[in-house]
Amino acid sequence: MADPSSLHPGLDHALIARINQHHIQEGPLYGSVPQALLNANERLELTRVGWIAHNYIDQPVMEPPQHVFDWAGGRIIFRDNILHLVAHRFLKAPLLGTQQAILEELIDSTWEQQVDNLRVVLHAWAFASAWVKTPEAESNLEGRQSFSFYTVQMRRTADEAFRETLAAPRPEHEFWELVKSLE
Repeated sequence: MADPSSLHPGLDHALIARINQHHIQEGPLYGSVPQALLNANERLELTRVGWIAHNYIDQPVMEPPQHVFDWAGGRIIFRDNILHLVAHRFLKAPLLGTQQAILEELIDSTWEQQVDNLRVVLHAWAFASAWVKTPEAESNLEGRQSFSFYTVQMRRTADEAFRETLAAPRPEHEFWELVKSLE
């Protein structure tokens, strides 16, 4: 992983190191940093970049900017965006039978490539991540993932990157040549 200090110039290097070393590793406060480990200036610095102070009686913490990425839901949106374009771009659409099965495989493969690329970026920007288990998705343990970021701007940028990932590939992307071969 890249040196966090080179990725996060908006925060003090010593503070970044302390976040990396002392953030809570499990439970509902995962990713938070106990306020007892921070001085008043550090708490103000974290508040300035989007952290939230929670003054719990038993353990006051600073909660980082977090975002849950719904990979399973994103795949559905990505698929729908592609199918919409296929219906408008290709004269023989909708594709049926084997053609549809191949198209679905192309969509899944492209989605996985895009998600893998995005996860590399997210893991470089975030100091913590965890899979989120939901009652409706008990069988899919990798359907949702929560990331804790150093700054709210990093969280916003990561969310924008995720939204870009949901869009169908650009017209010049090799994906469309493969789809065209199904006609």
